Amino acid sequence: MTTYKQEIVAVPYTYQECVTTPVVTQQQVTTYKQEIVAVPYTYQEAVTTPVVTQQQVTTYKQEMVAVPYTYQVSKPVTTMTTQQVSRVVCVPTVVAQQVMVQKRVMVPVMSGGCGAMAGCGMPAVSVTGGCGTPCGAAVMSGGCGVAVAAPTMSYACQTVTECQTVNTTVMQQQTVTETVQVPVTTYTTETVNATRQECKVVPVTSTVPVTTYKVDYVTKTGTRNECKVVPVTSTVPVTTYKQEMVTKTGTRNECKVVPVVSTVPVTTYKTDYVTKTGTRNECKVVPVTSTVPVTTYVTEAVTETIQVPVYTGTTGGCGVAAPAVSTCGGCDMAAPAVVTGGCGGRTGLFSGKLFSGFGGLFNRGCGCN
Repeated sequence: MTTYKQEIVAVPYTYQECVTTPVVTQQQVTTYKQEIVAVPYTYQEAVTTPVVTQQQVTTYKQEMVAVPYTYQVSKPVTTMTTQQVSRVVCVPTVVAQQVMVQKRVMVPVMSGGCGAMAGCGMPAVSVTGGCGTPCGAAVMSGGCGVAVAAPTMSYACQTVTECQTVNTTVMQQQTVTETVQVPVTTYTTETVNATRQECKVVPVTSTVPVTTYKVDYVTKTGTRNECKVVPVTSTVPVTTYKQEMVTKTGTRNECKVVPVVSTVPVTTYKTDYVTKTGTRNECKVVPVTSTVPVTTYVTEAVTETIQVPVYTGTTGGCGVAAPAVSTCGGCDMAAPAVVTGGCGGRTGLFSGKLFSGFGGLFNRGCGCN
């Protein structure tokens, strides 16, 4: 391998050097200076002389003059006319509405006795009185002649829906037509004569003295100072420089590149392609089937039958005991010990139309205290 290195070598050379030599010579120099000199001159002077003359002058003045003119005047004339006017008024109106009202009531439920199934599966038949009245001894037999057991009483809450009429006052709009007197104004035009003051400009001529000025020019003589530049000559020494070229010899260092041959090891690289096998992870979506419990709801209509006692006797009422013995459902049994007041004696629970006929059994239900 060939490399190169730098070496410093001294090389002789010749060069030219400029040598400057001063030379003194005498030269004449002209300079200039300023001097003030009095110089005579003539000039023109303007002399003003006043001159009075008479001149006519026209001026203008304003005068007010009465000038006749005509103008139009509109006069109003008002007359009453009849017109039909319609307007909307609000009239209160009573409207009847049917409103559904629900309320919870205590309903007595009797098991056995009247309305219960007899021994042979046939419903009991009332001989005297009616169902719902407390009975004494058993005087009623079932379908096969079997006596009916004494009824037992319990209470249950039941929702009763009634349709009630409610009167509501609403405002309705109605159109009312009225006859009114309306004033109608018309205008008539009339011509009126009048005079008005107008301002006019009138010329007025008069003679006035006018002073004018006459200008005369007079020649005069005078002196004035002027600045003049005067040349002055003088001899002064002047130094000049003479240059001569002188040849000289010297040496200088120069850098030269010298080749150097050497042997060095060199490493090179060769590329070969080799096929290899490997694995990599990929994300795939796999379907998974599973069974989950799902709850559904089915709504079914259920019909229930309850027993409601209905009193048909002629005695009893609010605060009055029931009859001592009554035949109802074929049973002879004593009346309940305390039935007055219904549900604790509060008024209004059994005072409706549905339970107004219970009589002595419930003492008019909850309608009595």
